[in-house]
Amino acid sequence: MILFEKFKNIKRKWPKDYTLEVFLGGACGDTAWRKSIAIPLLAEAGITYYNPQVDEWKPDMVVVEAIVKERCAMLMFVIGPETRGIASMIEATQYICEGRDVVLVLEDVKEGQTIVGQTISASEAKDLNRGRAYIADVAQRWAIPTFANVRDATLYVIQSILKERESQVPVDPDTCDSTQKE
Repeated sequence: MILFEKFKNIKRKWPKDYTLEVFLGGACGDTAWRKSIAIPLLAEAGITYYNPQVDEWKPDMVVVEAIVKERCAMLMFVIGPETRGIASMIEATQYICEGRDVVLVLEDVKEGQTIVGQTISASEAKDLNRGRAYIADVAQRWAIPTFANVRDATLYVIQSILKERESQVPVDPDTCDSTQKE
């Protein structure tokens, strides 16, 4: 699309004073991808992360999560089939349109599956997947990396962060010289 060509080569915004490297976003509910896939891979690579999934979520955590998201370099959102993911799709779209460094995992919901004890009808599956298609379109127009599974997205996040770390040349504050050896 010619209209959105300008977004293809844009350098995504990382907060200047980020304190964590990746926020593990997306609906929580009964999802296990954080603990079973993403966290072990990130920990092994030495990548710092924030996991918003807690045993007992409280409304005041919205403020904490907002602050953390502003301080994370990358935001990984998983919109999986275990939840409807509507709020997460809206939230991820907001950050994409703000120019943040977002990585997406999008998985369709299937007719007949169960989400929070409710069987998904054909029409609801179609609506939920239409929402996923819309965010996939937004992501494509903004050149956001989108994956079909958590493992591939996490490996991409690791590669991106390690590459960013390598590009940061430490400076000796006493001499203002690069400390990088040639």
